[in-house]
Amino acid sequence: MAQRGGALIKKWGRSSAASTAVSTADAIRALVVPTAPGDCFSTGVCSDGNKYGIAEGLIYSMPCRSKGDGDYEVRAAAPPPQHRVGAHPGLSPPPPPRPIPP
Repeated sequence: MAQRGGALIKKWGRSSAASTAVSTADAIRALVVPTAPGDCFSTGVCSDGNKYGIAEGLIYSMPCRSKGDGDYEVRAAAPPPQHRVGAHPGLSPPPPPRPIPP
């Protein structure tokens, strides 16, 4: 454990605290800078009333957009892809995620 900080600095060029700060700044930037047309960012939001069929009552990462006003909207669900990279065409899709028990 004592070597973890040094390993992170060597790999990423910054400490875990700095990485957390960069991630926090990126999340804030996504909300206060308008999302480019056709682009989106992923963030954890409450799944209640979502367009993706995710069970309600979860915090789930979803594609979002922002007008730059500090708020976000969940991006409309896209049609399912016809082909997934690495998927075998004869296999059924994976089951939906199960909610975490309280």
